[in-house]
Amino acid sequence: MAFGLKEHERLRKSVQDAMIALPMNAIYLNSRTGVKLQFDGSDGNPHVRYLDPMASSAIANALVPMGGIIYRGGHGGGKTTLAQKVAYMVTGIPESEHGYISGNDDQNVSTLIGAFKTGKLITTGEEEVVWRRFVTSPVKIVDELNRFPPPAQNALFRLLNKGVAEFVDYETRVEDFILMATENPNDPGTYPLSRPFVDRFGLCIPAPQIASAQDQYALLERPDEKLAGLKADKKLSWEELKKLRKMVSEDVDLDPETKIYAIYLTQAISTCIRADGNDKSHNALHIPDRCKGCHFDTANSLCQMTQTGISGRAAIDLQRYAKAYAWVADAFADPQHPSVQPSILEAVAPYAFFHRLEPNETRLKENGGSGAVGAEFKYVSSVVARASQGYAGVRDVLVEDFPAIIGGDKEFEGSKLQDAANGDLVLQTQFVPLAKQASAPEFRSFMKTLQKDLSEGELMDISRQIMFGSELEPEAKERLMSEVRKQNSKKK
Repeated sequence: MAFGLKEHERLRKSVQDAMIALPMNAIYLNSRTGVKLQFDGSDGNPHVRYLDPMASSAIANALVPMGGIIYRGGHGGGKTTLAQKVAYMVTGIPESEHGYISGNDDQNVSTLIGAFKTGKLITTGEEEVVWRRFVTSPVKIVDELNRFPPPAQNALFRLLNKGVAEFVDYETRVEDFILMATENPNDPGTYPLSRPFVDRFGLCIPAPQIASAQDQYALLERPDEKLAGLKADKKLSWEELKKLRKMVSEDVDLDPETKIYAIYLTQAISTCIRADGNDKSHNALHIPDRCKGCHFDTANSLCQMTQTGISGRAAIDLQRYAKAYAWVADAFADPQHPSVQPSILEAVAPYAFFHRLEPNETRLKENGGSGAVGAEFKYVSSVVARASQGYAGVRDVLVEDFPAIIGGDKEFEGSKLQDAANGDLVLQTQFVPLAKQASAPEFRSFMKTLQKDLSEGELMDISRQIMFGSELEPEAKERLMSEVRKQNSKKK
């Protein structure tokens, strides 16, 4: 652990204090639902923790560099207030200095990103850009995201994607930021959000419009916020938060099984036997035409539950936010070597996929979910659950056989993985091809060499042999190059 256990514990207490302050001061209350985190603790016992999806996601989002999150739900539920208060508590940046924008038809590049200094432009013809506060502030809050017309969405796209703001021929780089957006999908006067645009947001949380009866009791007892305001104290500075983001990213890992589960989960949701590269997002045919006559098209098939799959960006976001959730809850079996367990990843997955998956509309309507935010989220959760069930059926062969095969210690022929592959679409299309390639003598010879401690020069030589001197197929080459990268990173 590069940053030390005591420093992690100190900062975790501050972050947890920020989350506690939300119900303590009745800033935001939501007892309707909970993110169920199940994990083995450092005491050797299993534990369960329920965290409010709204509050916990705001905190987790703060722990992810250039993190972005969408709160999807009706008006008046406290989404924007939650975003503002959490942002202040974890950065110390006053609300008056937040980069706040609200969607409407008048928003354009000049109102969102920047403008020329009019005086200089008129008198000397000199172009000098004044960047808007939304660009310069580390805290960015976007209200009513889907009220922005397409040109305004395009102006936001590169900022969210690369941290770069563009105005005419000028650009400025934003080092890091927190971004929280709200969206009311059922309001009139809104615009569709493109899939690439929403894919830049790591999580999407279904937001209740009205509090539960229990929460209303507490809200009715608090002082009138119009007179007294809502109390929120600074817990961290922006500099401390940036350091913490680095700590979570570098010190928290996925345990070996979680990595395999993450691959299976994301591939199970995206795989289609009839699509280019087996990714259903590349197939323009809609269900049921796409699935007609396919032997995988059964009542229990996961592949026909969604029209599209997820992107590689979504798979990366899933592990980043799973790290953040595990860190906040201290959900580690060994605090000295913190690693994310599969159950944490599974709990976060529906929120990482909710805005990215396009469901099978027929199945969604059968489950009463069409047009209802909560029901659509429930449907996406069922997709994740179905994928997890599939993983449970092949877990043993993936955990035991697959690492040994791609590590060059075991051959695919005659393995349990070979026996199990026929009944599982993901094993057939995603794991078996690499396992077969990894059984080649040339691959096993390279892997044996890479198990030695090689110098930088030797790593370059073997990389050249792998890339230009071998007959290995692409997946096998990439597997070997991942071992090269692993050794090379240890030398830097």
